[in-house]
Amino acid sequence: MFSVGNDNCLRLYDLELYVEIGETRLPSDINGSCSSGSFVSPSHILVGTTDGKLVLFEVKTLQVVHVMGGHSDIVSSIAPHPGSSDGSIKPGALALTCSNKDNTIRLWDLTKGRCSYVTKVAPAEGRTSGGGPSTIKFSPDGSNYTYVHSFTHVTTKTTLEGNILLDIDLESLPLRINDFCYVNAGFVSLGLQNGGIALMKLSEEGEEEDGVVKASMVIEGSESGKSSAARIKCMETLVGGSGYLVCSCTSEGVVSVWDMEGAANALMDDDEDDEDEDEDEDEDEEDEKPAGSDDDDSDVSSENASDDLCVLLQRAILGSSGSNRITSITCWSEEEGISYDLEDQMIAQEEEEEEEEEEEEEEEDIPVEKPKKRPSTSSAPNKGKKKGKTFAQPESEPSVMEDAEAVARARKLIEKSKKIKRKSDKKAAKARKNN
Repeated sequence: MFSVGNDNCLRLYDLELYVEIGETRLPSDINGSCSSGSFVSPSHILVGTTDGKLVLFEVKTLQVVHVMGGHSDIVSSIAPHPGSSDGSIKPGALALTCSNKDNTIRLWDLTKGRCSYVTKVAPAEGRTSGGGPSTIKFSPDGSNYTYVHSFTHVTTKTTLEGNILLDIDLESLPLRINDFCYVNAGFVSLGLQNGGIALMKLSEEGEEEDGVVKASMVIEGSESGKSSAARIKCMETLVGGSGYLVCSCTSEGVVSVWDMEGAANALMDDDEDDEDEDEDEDEDEEDEKPAGSDDDDSDVSSENASDDLCVLLQRAILGSSGSNRITSITCWSEEEGISYDLEDQMIAQEEEEEEEEEEEEEEEDIPVEKPKKRPSTSSAPNKGKKKGKTFAQPESEPSVMEDAEAVARARKLIEKSKKIKRKSDKKAAKARKNN
């Protein structure tokens, strides 16, 4: 874990030993202080500054790799690309940054240390200035990204083509968005100033836009969108469990874990109901079905949707109180049984090696029969006379006795060497993946 602050220091911590293991400062030629930071890979940290600079550090040595300039003002948020499933984009190779002052989003090539693309975000309707993009995040698979601008406007676009999957402004409600996170890749959860939490369904890529956004207020906030004493300050996605877990923090210092599977299923059921209604209408026109049958189906589906529309509180703790309020949170979680391409290769390799070991053990357990003596053409015994590719065993040579202890020791040494080789192969594979 690492931390950055207004003192321009980057501090690195060991979470197993609970100790600080390293400290460094921003380069002296940078005038601003630290404003944001993120691990872009296990081996590198990217830090944004108040004067628009980006500094890439190597974790192992805490040495500066690149200093990049592009933003004319504060770097508000950093979003490292998680890496593509096909391996075309490696983790830590790309990152998005945004500034709520210069109203731009920039894509960075971290391997070369330069800006690859920049886009200007126009203020929301009714605004002439201010309200630039304040928070930006990639989806878990890196296929799209979401950003909040103008305090109430949230937009999701595909990474490669820039197609819009979500674009909605909550100013009319009015609801200010403090933070957001992805939920199971197909949804975005919004943490609001009034203490509420909303769940938005992303449209599928290539789907025709009809102007309708599937959404649900899963946690009700204060009335009329006013600021709440329990306003949501930050949110993070958790993996594992149902796959719909979200962690939220309030301005009162309460850290909560929510399961949004029911709410997500309800929004997906709405899509299925819409498709069923369209099919029923077509069938009504063709087959002249009795009136009222569609209404009955829609009533049942809406009842089922209301039953599923729920959010389960998994855990809530008081993280801080008084003047020591929580302003940011980072969560570490993992899903048991999940496998990525690299892990699949390792598992397959281990299974093959285990099968080979079992076959070798079976072969060793099979007793070896001594070759039969061939009849001698002379009275003299056969003393190693070559016949084809085999040698006859001399009659005077005693039978070979197997030393059970020596064989056992040899097997242990073989197994140990194979385990060491597997570990080294894993480390090498992880190193290649990180690079």
